[in-house]
Amino acid sequence: MNKYRKRFEELEEQIIKLENSKYTSKDQYNSNSLYVDNQLFNELKIKVKNLIVNVCGKESEHYKGLIELERINYAGNYGHFSSLKSVFNAAKEDFLGGYLVSIKNIVQAELFDNELEQAKELLDKGFFIAAAVIAGVVLETRVRELCKENNIPISEREKLNKMNENLAKAGIYNT
Repeated sequence: MNKYRKRFEELEEQIIKLENSKYTSKDQYNSNSLYVDNQLFNELKIKVKNLIVNVCGKESEHYKGLIELERINYAGNYGHFSSLKSVFNAAKEDFLGGYLVSIKNIVQAELFDNELEQAKELLDKGFFIAAAVIAGVVLETRVRELCKENNIPISEREKLNKMNENLAKAGIYNT
């Protein structure tokens, strides 16, 4: 999660820099319109979309809103930039506030809690191997999910040690 927090901060700096490049120019109708540097704006747009897909998902209101706002026709590109900035700020606030937890994650956490309780009960009764197997499944399932959430490529037969190593290399957590 620190990786995404850092990315929000980096893109926020780029947004501020682009905001400061705002200028007025004549549009096709000879009216004054607001613009920002188009190349930097297009680069920023791709970066923000990518972050929103990774953090919020393609089915999120954030992503859908971003796509919908792109369809609006503005004189100058500053209107699109403002729309992008609004969606970015909403996604950042929801991310930092912890409001992007999905129902899937909540259900999965409940299941993991139940399975870990079962493992503890088995351990308390002396069934060490069964307790270890259940705890191992919970651990491997969560580590696999972390890899998916952080776009770390894994195969279906990937071993726990390799996934753990990849997560550490990506800075998701330390060794």
